[in-house]
Amino acid sequence: MHIGERIRTLRQEKNLLQRELAEKVGISESALRNYELGNRNPSEDKIQKIAEALGVSHNALTVNDFSDNNAIMHTLFVLESKHGLNISKYDDIPYMFFDDTNSPDLLQKLRQWQIVHNKYMSGEITSQEYSDWKLSFNED
Repeated sequence: MHIGERIRTLRQEKNLLQRELAEKVGISESALRNYELGNRNPSEDKIQKIAEALGVSHNALTVNDFSDNNAIMHTLFVLESKHGLNISKYDDIPYMFFDDTNSPDLLQKLRQWQIVHNKYMSGEITSQEYSDWKLSFNED
């Protein structure tokens, strides 16, 4: 999914028309339409303004495309080399884990995710609240 598709999906989830989002961002409706269609790519400044207007993290718009299994594998290889991702197996099923000495900040973020995910799985928060949390997750 390219950045324009992410913008369109999030805009529609927020029940905004292209015109409305464009006004919030301070760009023309045709510029936004071109972003969504993938005809043009927004600048970093525009990406930040679009993310703010949608109430999501900049990263929610700029994450890598994982629609291809090879892209997923190469991302895992990067996580292995930079953050100590390990792979093992249990009952012939592969599982992954991080070496906590290699990337303590990442582990803290994973723990935050685990807490919120558990709240979602237990029914303490709704799927919309869980989705909103993920979209607003930032580097803080």
